[in-house]
Amino acid sequence: MLGIIIDGNKLDLVLTSVPVIPPTKRIIDTIDVDGSVAKFSKKSILV
Repeated sequence: MLGIIIDGNKLDLVLTSVPVIPPTKRIIDTIDVDGSVAKFSKKSILV
């Protein structure tokens, strides 16, 4: 699943990955664009 959310100057690129082996993990990649500065962060959430 690939979702792109644009909120003002904020660009969120959400990548959801569901592995075959439980527990299910969701990998969320977020890219924040602020002027000429781009911040990249990856979050792993157990569901």
